[in-house]
Amino acid sequence: MQHSVVGFEFTGDPLLQGEFLPFHEGLTVIYGLNGAGKTRLADGMRAALTGVKSKINLSMVVRLHVLTAEDLTNDRSSFDQPTPGAGLLLAIAEKYALADDFESSASSRRHITVSKASEIIDQFIEAQFDALGAPRELSDEVAADRLLLMHPAGTAAEPSWDVWPVADPAGPRVAEAIERLERANDEVEALEWSDDGMEAFNGSPDVTVGSLGAP
Repeated sequence: MQHSVVGFEFTGDPLLQGEFLPFHEGLTVIYGLNGAGKTRLADGMRAALTGVKSKINLSMVVRLHVLTAEDLTNDRSSFDQPTPGAGLLLAIAEKYALADDFESSASSRRHITVSKASEIIDQFIEAQFDALGAPRELSDEVAADRLLLMHPAGTAAEPSWDVWPVADPAGPRVAEAIERLERANDEVEALEWSDDGMEAFNGSPDVTVGSLGAP
């Protein structure tokens, strides 16, 4: 089992400009002029990786890989031993687990098995998209990709993250959804500046530009 950090998302930091910093296999080098923000970026990445809340709004994007038969065989949670490579999966799953999801180990320590943790993650992703009313095929694609945005929210003594499922723009269903959204935005923008749109806006103080032509 090998989960991975895909990159870091700039979640509204006022000084760090950009959208997404991808991490690829091998060595990633960050360079820039003095004052460009390298130190701030490094501090934000450290906070994101360690789960410590920071003034720097930077989140990490991780991919939880699908379990294999070997992963299930190597599950050591029942023996009070760490399961190789499962730390991130278990940490996220425990955040959203119910009381019935836990089992007792030989030493009576409460724990979640690797298979149960994987099931909890799948249910968490599906619930988030069901709440948005997203099409099932889109939800299934995101669930299969298992990309999560993790924003640091804890302390050095008690690290934690706020977690949301995110979509890979390269996915076919996600790409279709993005295209529909961009097309709708273009239609709204065109209506805002049309004669009909400006007349509706100027003639009714209860109508906002952002609502004109909304689907």
